[in-house]
Amino acid sequence: MIQVVNNEIMRAGIKIGYIEGGHIHDRMGKIVAYFSNQEALGSDGKKIAYISGDYIILPRNNTKVRIEDNNKFVGGLVPDVCRAAIRLTLG
Repeated sequence: MIQVVNNEIMRAGIKIGYIEGGHIHDRMGKIVAYFSNQEALGSDGKKIAYISGDYIILPRNNTKVRIEDNNKFVGGLVPDVCRAAIRLTLG
């Protein structure tokens, strides 16, 4: 499981990235995703996920993931769209 503690993104006690404002960085500091309101964008600016009701929608293949299910993979006090972006880019 990936955990977000303060702004650090951790897996098995190892820092794999961090959050700064609406940006998700890998452990080397490279921006890998952006998030705001109800959507997440990859580093190339393309939409990688958005929230619709109780689901995270992945527009690339029109897959729906229940927010509750995604929370089993990424924990911490961050918005659901941020969790989705973390799982897609660092997960």
